[in-house]
Amino acid sequence: MVSLASPPAVIDVAVGESYSEDSSTASHSSQDLRGRGETPPSKARSAEKVLDKTRQRKAVPGVSGVGTDDTEAIDWEFAAQLKARVVLLKFDCVTETGEEVPYMGQAGLLRNPKNRDEVKFATCKHNFSTAPNDEGQPEFCLAPHKCVLYDSVTARITIPNTGYEKIPSHAMVLRNGVAWSHGFDLSLGPAINEGTPQEQWPTDPLFCRLLTEFVRKARPFDVVDEAFSYNVGLKIGIVVHGAGSFNEAFSEVGGTEGIEIDDSWANRTYGMNKLKREKVLGGENVVMIYTGFITKGDDEHHIEYNVNTYKGCSGAIVIVMERGHPDFGKALSVHAGYKKELGSNIGFKLAGAFDRKVW
Repeated sequence: MVSLASPPAVIDVAVGESYSEDSSTASHSSQDLRGRGETPPSKARSAEKVLDKTRQRKAVPGVSGVGTDDTEAIDWEFAAQLKARVVLLKFDCVTETGEEVPYMGQAGLLRNPKNRDEVKFATCKHNFSTAPNDEGQPEFCLAPHKCVLYDSVTARITIPNTGYEKIPSHAMVLRNGVAWSHGFDLSLGPAINEGTPQEQWPTDPLFCRLLTEFVRKARPFDVVDEAFSYNVGLKIGIVVHGAGSFNEAFSEVGGTEGIEIDDSWANRTYGMNKLKREKVLGGENVVMIYTGFITKGDDEHHIEYNVNTYKGCSGAIVIVMERGHPDFGKALSVHAGYKKELGSNIGFKLAGAFDRKVW
């Protein structure tokens, strides 16, 4: 378990975990529930949604540990690149009674399209806030946070705004009076690359070595520029380190009914429903690329799409997946969660984000 006493690195990066908003108004309430890590709260609302269970997982030939629901868009070279870019986040929150609760989420390194030497760490702001649990009691996010690459290289990083409390004035209306209570829910840390000043790195020799190794191995995403068009129908995908909970993700599509699997005795002992969920979303410790299309993109700040997600996906990087597109493979937004009133998963736009005041 990570505690506040752990030596921090004073590099401002962000952390992620699953999140949903089932209220159309912005409020600091138990409706703003977040997906717990590997053992989610039994009474929490589903933070993410599978929107099309006919899109099912396939392994990407030629590269281990990577799956997708659309192998036509992903060859082994591209899959290997995405595998090197995915970042899993692990951290703890503490309740008023002192219980530490593990959380997890997603993030990524992003390269400034106007200055390729500048690389920043990105995820959702809501992922490091103080927020109520499923009993409506506040949970306080702790620092430092663990940032894990697929090959298990892990760095501990402290986030200056960790534990901030969301207030009603943070809210942003998405459309039709439906609000996202954390506002522009995207966080960019300062530059984090091999040119980062040494005085910003941890003083503990072990943590310093781990962070150095993390920066050396992590691969950033290129980002679309300000002129990018978020056109309806554009094929996109999100890149996720699979380690979350699939239990509630199928609630909007009639559960796992209709998903066909091998119902041999061995599979029955493993769990039929678990196998059905994994047939769509993949298993743990696998990098997954879930694909879909933009369903609304003309808002100034956010986009909506039909990509499948589950608890643990928020903070994941959303990329262009349309072959032949000039920005193929580039990051266009950061995934935030599911909004019930819109019937859609949403993300916040990265075009122009490097020029905004985003913390």
